[in-house]
Amino acid sequence: MQRPLDPTATDPDVTELLDTLPSAVARRRVVAATDVGIAPDADNRDARVAELPPPARRRVARQFRFTGHQTVFYRRVPGLDAVAVTDATDGGGFGGDVQTTVRTGSRVDAVCTVPESGTQAQLGASRADRVTTVATAREGDTLAVRAPDADTAAATLRTLTDALGLDDWTRAGFDTTAFRDSFDDRAVAGYSRVVFDRDTADADRVVVHAGGTQSDSADTGESSAVADVFDDRVTRTLLDSDAVTLRAAAARLTVETPLDESLPVTVSFDDDAVRFDRFAPEATRETVDAHLRASL
Repeated sequence: MQRPLDPTATDPDVTELLDTLPSAVARRRVVAATDVGIAPDADNRDARVAELPPPARRRVARQFRFTGHQTVFYRRVPGLDAVAVTDATDGGGFGGDVQTTVRTGSRVDAVCTVPESGTQAQLGASRADRVTTVATAREGDTLAVRAPDADTAAATLRTLTDALGLDDWTRAGFDTTAFRDSFDDRAVAGYSRVVFDRDTADADRVVVHAGGTQSDSADTGESSAVADVFDDRVTRTLLDSDAVTLRAAAARLTVETPLDESLPVTVSFDDDAVRFDRFAPEATRETVDAHLRASL
């Protein structure tokens, strides 16, 4: 069963949905994120979930029904705060469709389908050739788009802006020092890896791991180091220089998580995006969204 699901067209069994999660740890995170009176490590957890009354089962399902893709792209959409996303209609013949919108308090989730490439050449793509994405908005002009890549996120944005009659959207602005300082203060425990380009005649990419390990490659594998790479004086000097461009960083977030675990993410300054490096339930994603919107 693929996520995200269309909540108006699908009423899945919650136990079956839990079985689609990638690991037992992911299932524990979902149960822990929902106040249903079941201990995350209970031996009979799945059986107790199956016996929950419908309202409680819906609360459990909400923790992964909209999770979708691991990467979230953040964009600014002028006018979004003055338009009800629930007014969106089908995108029609423009390649993308708004399947449904769901409002929970001040938050709106728009479930969309778009051609994989998001190009005009795929306007006739069949439903089987489309990617399902979710765009999440709260009051304000920042939209969080859950998509597998930047092109698909852009197609989702075009679908929504066309449906809502909005004219434009812009990148969120992760590459500003003000954003990084604010986000670090709010949510970042430390960075285990940073990737940057040296803007020289022989431009190359450098990856620095916590502890001072440096390599001239774009390898983004996990590092076992636990120190903060930004504590290294040489790294700080390099990143303060006009001769380098920050591209990405692996971070450990301090945001509250269901099991009080460290939350590993990769922040892409190239795409204004955050990739969750492990499964995170909806409550955790909402918290990260809130910190990012406040930092922007």
